[in-house]
Amino acid sequence: MEIEDLQIGDNIEIELIASTDRFTFSCEIMKILDDGRIMVSQIMHDDKSVGFSDSDHISFLHIGPKIHRWNNPTIKLVKYKKEVYHCVSLVGSGIPYNRRESFRLYVGSDCPLFFATKQGIERREVLVKDISNGGVGFIVSSNEDPIPLNKQVRIHLVDGSFDMNLHLEIVRSMLLEELNSTLYGCRFIAPDAMVGRYIMQKQGIKLKEMRS
Repeated sequence: MEIEDLQIGDNIEIELIASTDRFTFSCEIMKILDDGRIMVSQIMHDDKSVGFSDSDHISFLHIGPKIHRWNNPTIKLVKYKKEVYHCVSLVGSGIPYNRRESFRLYVGSDCPLFFATKQGIERREVLVKDISNGGVGFIVSSNEDPIPLNKQVRIHLVDGSFDMNLHLEIVRSMLLEELNSTLYGCRFIAPDAMVGRYIMQKQGIKLKEMRS
């Protein structure tokens, strides 16, 4: 994808990697200047503009039917015609981006999982390892019967004010011999806006801790 293909109104995600943490911020292209600079909606956290350091690793993601990524853009907070934006300068072409590489939030919580069998609804206790906008990873003891690939499951995750029923399909599994466990990877059957809010809140807490 070329810079010239970007349009006003396109949805954008700014991915920030600082130290070992990864954060994702959603915004929108508001203006494209003649010199190629891109004005996106102001990126906020806790009612404050987010600052980006030259030492941070930053990616600019164009969100469409296919996702394209530009690495190491320059992002500055600017005032343009009496409005405040984050100004983005890109170099080169956007390369296709695999959403499975998107930010994964470590959870580490025991949660009930439910799925249908011929005998009825079966319940298992699982360890939810991580969650992203794309899916969930969870761990089960290898002493339990395997859960088939492509099986649809529901995980009930409660964390503070968030009470979520996550509807998922198992797409991969991997034996963790040293833990006598199996790691399952799932994708969401349908997008869940609450998951995005949950991840954003957790990212915000980490970002606040890092910037303080």
